[in-house]
Amino acid sequence: MLVSHDIDEALKLGDRIAVFGQGRIVQCASPDELLASPANEFVGSFVGQDRTLKRLLLVQAGDVTDQQPTITVKRSTPLAEAFAIMDDNDMRSITVVDNDGKPLGFVKRREARNASGNCEEKLHTFVVTGKAEENLRVVLSKLYEHNTVWMPIVDEEGRYSGEISQDYIADYLSSGRTRRRLSN
Repeated sequence: MLVSHDIDEALKLGDRIAVFGQGRIVQCASPDELLASPANEFVGSFVGQDRTLKRLLLVQAGDVTDQQPTITVKRSTPLAEAFAIMDDNDMRSITVVDNDGKPLGFVKRREARNASGNCEEKLHTFVVTGKAEENLRVVLSKLYEHNTVWMPIVDEEGRYSGEISQDYIADYLSSGRTRRRLSN
């Protein structure tokens, strides 16, 4: 047990954080839950106005991709089929994976429209990829560094586990969802 008045220190070191007010526990939660859903104004004030940005260090890319549908095609998929999938799911592009599920690149919807052939012929390689275990701060840094709005996320074996975008990150952080809920 560690007692601290420094919330940043508590967030870095604690598995569970108990916030006391007037000698009583006001909220006891995981660091991510505390930042995502402060129990009241006192806790919100204590964790800080920048609590959403603090979560960037606590949430992993895989937590965000787990909330997104995973839709892919193979390089041999006909472009007409890839376009239909993108059209049905309102996607601007679709990730192309190999037989082991590793991302090869992507096909743009506008290039697949009315095109013949297969996905391999219109394949664009990824500029950058992220890892499921990387925190959102690292992922956002990669997105900004490479001036891209989305990138694929891969698991420990390099298989596609979904995509992440600036919008997906913002949606996740503003949703109040947390990595894990701990019972009190």
